[in-house]
Amino acid sequence: MTVWSQGQILGDQEPLIGAADRALEHGIGLFETLRTWSGRPLLLGHHLQRLQRSAQALRLPLDPGDLPGEQTVAEMLNAGDWKGDAVVRITVSGGSDVGGPARVWMRSRPLPAPIREAGAAVVLGGYCLSWYDVLARHKTLNYWSKDLARDRAQTLGADEALLGTPDGRIWEGTRFNLFLVQGRDVITPSLDGPLLPGIMRGLVLELARGLGLTVEEVDVRAGDIDAADEVFLTNAVRGIVPVGYAPGGPLAAPGPITRGLLKEFQNWLATHRGKAKA
Repeated sequence: MTVWSQGQILGDQEPLIGAADRALEHGIGLFETLRTWSGRPLLLGHHLQRLQRSAQALRLPLDPGDLPGEQTVAEMLNAGDWKGDAVVRITVSGGSDVGGPARVWMRSRPLPAPIREAGAAVVLGGYCLSWYDVLARHKTLNYWSKDLARDRAQTLGADEALLGTPDGRIWEGTRFNLFLVQGRDVITPSLDGPLLPGIMRGLVLELARGLGLTVEEVDVRAGDIDAADEVFLTNAVRGIVPVGYAPGGPLAAPGPITRGLLKEFQNWLATHRGKAKA
């Protein structure tokens, strides 16, 4: 693992923040996780924009000039003599409670193992979302509740837990956004709810519209998942992940619409790999 912080390549055991930083004292901070394709972090700009929006909304003392660019990602990976593609995580600390600046660092790790060939298995519950949680729409460091829900899902033999509010609406997974397919309709929970506006979620909606599919951002309940023709998940590291087993039983994975979106995503990657670096 290689680490970059404030313009320097560091050893993975070197200290990054002070003991008085609010990231340590109260779990205050933000992060973004993405990956490279053919060595390039193609969605880095989208992640940095979301990071800055969240920092502004949550009043985090972030200097945008401290954030890494694509060349910095390449330098970090080259410093570690990295072979192949990698996961890249950018973390912004909360700064000190006496007005100290946020600390920014970035690290790399290997890509995760593929999810089962028959498609991901998902279960419901393990953690209840709150409609009024101001942090729910931001990628904050405070992930303990979601980690516990994911651990529970894995104990049950599943890959992911789908989380909802007490009124029965389902919004997202612990690491993924949720999509359903009915006919040629691509359905995903609305951003009006307590969910993270995923970078891959936004790209998939764009690709779906480009294919002439109907896109609906609406309330989703457990019965809608059971009645769906196809279910898939998205996140910025794994891309589009077909679901092969939902609470209502097995699903064909990937279904024809999911396959079409997977193909279109590969076309998008091929196009953007060749574009000049920003």
